[in-house]
Amino acid sequence: MDAVGDVLPDRLAIQFAYFRAFKSLPDLKNPKTLNEKLQWRKLHQRDPRFTTFSDKIAAKAEVAKLVGAEHVIENLWVGTDPEEIPWDELEPPYVIKTNHTSGCNFMIWRGEVVDRDSVTKELKNQLQFDHSIRWREWAYKGIKQGILIEKMLGGSSDIVPADLKFLLYHGKARFVYVLQDRFDNPTIDFFDMDWNRLDCEYDGLGRSANPLERPSNLDRIVAITEKIAAPFDFVRMDMYLDGERIYFGEATFYPGAGLGRLEPPEWNWGLGEPWKIRSGDQVAEPAYANLPSVGK
Repeated sequence: MDAVGDVLPDRLAIQFAYFRAFKSLPDLKNPKTLNEKLQWRKLHQRDPRFTTFSDKIAAKAEVAKLVGAEHVIENLWVGTDPEEIPWDELEPPYVIKTNHTSGCNFMIWRGEVVDRDSVTKELKNQLQFDHSIRWREWAYKGIKQGILIEKMLGGSSDIVPADLKFLLYHGKARFVYVLQDRFDNPTIDFFDMDWNRLDCEYDGLGRSANPLERPSNLDRIVAITEKIAAPFDFVRMDMYLDGERIYFGEATFYPGAGLGRLEPPEWNWGLGEPWKIRSGDQVAEPAYANLPSVGK
């Protein structure tokens, strides 16, 4: 979306963004696909817990209470003014991010000369961004915007662990997609909970030539995500593995703003089907079976 969309009423703004992405309008009365259901959520679901878990700072405190602080990445600094970042006290590697945006992290590696002025300027720009206006994602409206700097996982290797993004429906994990090599040659592989690799691609990113093998502690990871996701009818939960240690990354209630492109297209129905939402007096329950798999 852009400044034109920003001034439109919510419904029109959502339709405008969706049409620009897919050259069609979403069915907001009886949504069937995952992307349509995410647009419906923007208009109709007002769960205050969405705001808590969309705030990367507040979410950590909630997750620590639910599953233990050992599953929360250590904060090195939290604040609201990038001018106050204590650069000389920070030991790389670490990650700088704002608590209310996505995909705008600064990865600070060992031996790196940090352009502090550039990072500070960009953080100030990010602090002005509002998902609740640009993408009509209601959950972000109540977040007090801030900055957090956290320890980078991976220890001395300077290699960021794979990102396991679980899709949970009514508290149950049904699918996971694994993002690897995100800064060099990003790939995404979709799996079901039996770790069958699925014939699904997202936003033009190819599948990996070396897909992640089933984690030995997958059952434990799933149990943790399901514990956190229990109150929600749909959420994407990002988790990291650092060796055998399991860490919460973030919770997302509007993944990709509901504008991500899934290929083959039937996966938009397939990933939407387990989410049983009420639209008026009807339940949107499209039946989609026999979705393609490429094996384990």
